[in-house]
Amino acid sequence: MDFIIKNWDKVITILISAIALTFSILSFNSQRKIKKELDSQIKQGLENSAQLALFDIDLLINKVTLLKGKDLNIDQLNYQVESLKDNLNTVKNITFTQLGIKHVKNYQVYRKNLQDVIYKLEDNLKEIQRVYGNGRKITLTPEDESTLMKSLKTVRHVIQRDNEYLKQDADLLQKDFEKAIEVLDHNAGEKVKEYESGYRYVTKK
Repeated sequence: MDFIIKNWDKVITILISAIALTFSILSFNSQRKIKKELDSQIKQGLENSAQLALFDIDLLINKVTLLKGKDLNIDQLNYQVESLKDNLNTVKNITFTQLGIKHVKNYQVYRKNLQDVIYKLEDNLKEIQRVYGNGRKITLTPEDESTLMKSLKTVRHVIQRDNEYLKQDADLLQKDFEKAIEVLDHNAGEKVKEYESGYRYVTKK
């Protein structure tokens, strides 16, 4: 006790340091827990988005299939595209400050793929309206119906693949674009070399 009294200032310093260290550890663990939970929520959010997108695409496929040979209500198809747009807007509301490093690439790739799917489907429906007019009821030829179904199956494959990769926590950039980027990079490099070679030839003449 006498020792503690004589060295009270040192004891206080040690206690304060110990308390500060404890708070630092607790704060670090709390932040890590919050970050882990947020990462889990973001991953689940992207998976939910992919599943909802699949649901809308499957509805489009069913509508086209069930109305085969009958009048098609173009508004019914547009409704699913609008639903996909709402889905995309929800994804866009996720900010980069919320994303963990390992989810940034997956977010960017999935968001791009969903945008491309919507663009393709909108383009398909615009072409249908261009050919058949803006009336609500249209009857597709077997050829046009087949073209639309192929397009729907293509976009479904894209989202289905991303959905599976998201569940596996796989790298979407590597899975979806790595080989394509390598090919494009190589081809672009060769074209640049051809251009530079031709440019030097012209300037020398």
